[in-house]
Amino acid sequence: MNIHRSQTCRNSPKNQFIEDFTIALIQNNLSKEVVAADWQLVIAGGKQIPQQIQEMTVIASISHGKYGSCTGKLMVEDEVYHFSVHYEFVSTTKTIVQKAKLLFVKEIG
Repeated sequence: MNIHRSQTCRNSPKNQFIEDFTIALIQNNLSKEVVAADWQLVIAGGKQIPQQIQEMTVIASISHGKYGSCTGKLMVEDEVYHFSVHYEFVSTTKTIVQKAKLLFVKEIG
């Protein structure tokens, strides 16, 4: 998979963590050390994460206190999917994910 990273907030370690975590989530390659033991993942959009992703573009990742999000798009064959992941961490200072909600939709037209 070809990955294009965002250029937003390179001075924020938590924003960088969110971007790295999102890439690992999309690739189904999460480390158990970065999620709470009872963490929850909700996928909205009616489908699972598409397989055979050729390209991923991260547009932006942001964090504020206990929350964060990441937006971008995926190229799968001739289709484009837009995604947004919203995170809740176990605390404001830790990079341990408690909940994640992945929303993605297929671009039409």
